[in-house]
Amino acid sequence: MGGLAFLLTCVSLTSDAIADEPAHDELVASMADTLWSGVQQSLPDEKQDASEVPLIGLIKVLRQSGIDSAAAAGGRGGGAGGRSGGGRAQRGGGGGMPSTTDEVRAKFDSMDLDRDGVWKGDEINSYMRGQPASSDNEVTFEEYNEAWNQLRSRMGSGGGHQHGGGQGGNRGGRGERGSGERGGHNHGGGRGGRGGAPSSSRVNTNAEFVLALDVNRDRKLTRAELQTAIATALNPKPAGSGAGDETTPAPPANRGLQRRTEMQVRAIAICSAWHAIDLNGDEKIQLSELKARVGSDASESLAEAMGITQEKPLPMDQLYASARRLSDELTAAALQK
Repeated sequence: MGGLAFLLTCVSLTSDAIADEPAHDELVASMADTLWSGVQQSLPDEKQDASEVPLIGLIKVLRQSGIDSAAAAGGRGGGAGGRSGGGRAQRGGGGGMPSTTDEVRAKFDSMDLDRDGVWKGDEINSYMRGQPASSDNEVTFEEYNEAWNQLRSRMGSGGGHQHGGGQGGNRGGRGERGSGERGGHNHGGGRGGRGGAPSSSRVNTNAEFVLALDVNRDRKLTRAELQTAIATALNPKPAGSGAGDETTPAPPANRGLQRRTEMQVRAIAICSAWHAIDLNGDEKIQLSELKARVGSDASESLAEAMGITQEKPLPMDQLYASARRLSDELTAAALQK
C-alpha cells in the first residue's frame, strides 16, 4: 500500500505541474496584453493600432516619468535642491543606475555568487544573456562594464544641466542610504547640487528590462516581442542549459521574479498611457488631470492609491515609482482609453 500511495502521490504532483503550465502561459499573455495596451498609447491617437512602437520614443516617455530615479529602483528619491539666482532649483534626483566603474563593480560582485570574478549559469542576468558577451556562457567584469556603458549611452542618463547665473543648492538631496544620483537640475539658478553616492544595494534594473523588450534589436517593439521578453524575465534559462532550444522546458517562475516583472509591466504600461496627462505643463499630475484621463469614478481610487489630492499633485518624475505599486484592477482602470 505504501508503494501505491507513493505512486499516486507522484501522479498527483505531475498532474498539478501540468495543470500549472497553462496558468503560466496565461500569466505571460495577460502581462503582455497589459504592457502592449500601455505602450501603444504612447503613440499619437491616429497610430495607436500600429503593429510596432519605436523604442526610443518609449524610453523618452519613461525617463520623463522617473524610470532612472532612486524611488524606481526601490529607494526614496532625492530631496529638493536649494534656491538662488532668482530661479528655482529642481530636485537633486536620485537615480539608481550605476554611474561609475566602482558602482558597476559593486553590482557585478553582488551577483557573482561564487566570487570567482566571472558570471556563469544562474549568475548571468536576463539583459546580459541577450548580449554577444555571453555567447561563451561566461561574463567577465570587463564585458559587463562595457555593456553598462552602452546602456547608459542609450538611455541618455547623466548629470544635471544649468540655465542662468547664480549658485544652486549645496546638495541635490539624499535618497535612501544616500542613493541619490549625481547632478541637480537648476533653472534660473546656475549649477545644481550633488546627491549622495548611489547605493550598491539599490541598483535600478528597469532600464535593462526596457531594452530587453526589443528582442530582435531593431529598435521597435511588437506584441510578440513583449510576450517573449516577459516569458524570459519570468523564466531565465541558465547559460549552458539549452537556452534558445524550444524543446528544453523552462523552470517554474520564481515568485520574486514574477513580482518584480509585474511591477515593471504596470509602471511601463501606465507611464506610456499617461504620457500626455500633464495638460498644463507644470510637470505634475493634478487631481483634475487625473479625472480628465480616467474619469471621475476611477480617479478616486487611483488618487488614493497614488497619494494625489487637490493640494498635493504627483510630480511626473515620480509616476514610474508610484505606478509600480498599483493593483491589477487599478492598472486596468488606468489604461482605459
